[in-house]
Amino acid sequence: MSKRFYLQMTVCTLFFIFILIFSGKANSVTNDSDLNKMMDIISKHNGNIEEWSVLAREELELDFSYADFEKVADQWQKEIPDFTWEKQISQDRLILTGKSSDQSLPYAEKIQLTTELIGENIQGFILYEIKGSEWNEKVNHLVDKRQEYFLPKFFHKSPSFFSCIKGEFNDMINKSLLEKSMTIIHNFNGKMIENLVENNFVSLTVNSPLFTKEIPTEAGSFDLQISLRKTANEDKTTFVIGTPILTIEY
Repeated sequence: MSKRFYLQMTVCTLFFIFILIFSGKANSVTNDSDLNKMMDIISKHNGNIEEWSVLAREELELDFSYADFEKVADQWQKEIPDFTWEKQISQDRLILTGKSSDQSLPYAEKIQLTTELIGENIQGFILYEIKGSEWNEKVNHLVDKRQEYFLPKFFHKSPSFFSCIKGEFNDMINKSLLEKSMTIIHNFNGKMIENLVENNFVSLTVNSPLFTKEIPTEAGSFDLQISLRKTANEDKTTFVIGTPILTIEY
C-alpha cells in the first residue's frame, strides 16, 4: 500500500477520535442542567444551599391581542387546575398569575402572563419560576422533567433560562473572599471578565465553557456571575451564583 493511503487512514482515524472526544464533551455539557452543575461545584466547597431557582422568560408575539390574553387564560386554567389563578386588570395592563398550591412540595412554582399597552401596541411576556430550598436527586429530576414536559404548555418558541443558587460557606476563616472566588472560578474552568472587589464583598462576571447562554459586554462575553459577602461578624460567607446572571438578591 502507498504512503498516501496510510496518510489518509491516519487522518481519518484522528478525525474520528476527535469527533468522539468532542461529542463526549458536548454531551457532558448538555445532559446536565445548569443548576446541577453549580450545585456540584458548590458541594465540593462544602457550601450549604439555602435557596435555588430557575426562571424562564419569553416575549409575546407582536400581534398578541387582549382576545388572545383571554384565550390563553382560559386554556391555562383548564390545563393546570391545581394552580391557584389570579387576574389583575387595569386600563392598560392585564396580568394572569398562577401559583402551585401544594404546600407539602419541596418547591414552589409560578407562571405569569403580562400584557401592557404601549402606545397603540400590546407588549408582554411569559415568565415561569420554580424555586425551593431543598436540593437532591429527586428534585433535580423533577426540575429537568418540568423543563421537558411542563414548560411547553406555556412557551412556544425558545425561552431564556436563568438558574441561580444562594447559600453560605463555613470554612472561610483563613481565606479571603477573592481567594475563595478565584478557586470557584477555577472549578468552573472559567475566565474572569469583570470584577468588583471590596473588603467584605466580591462580585465577578465569568465566562465558563460549562454554559452556553452568553451575554456580550465591552470587556467580553460572560455566562456566569458570582457574588461572595462576609457576614457582619465574619464567621460565615454568603454566596450567590447564577447563569447567565444573578436572579436572587445578594
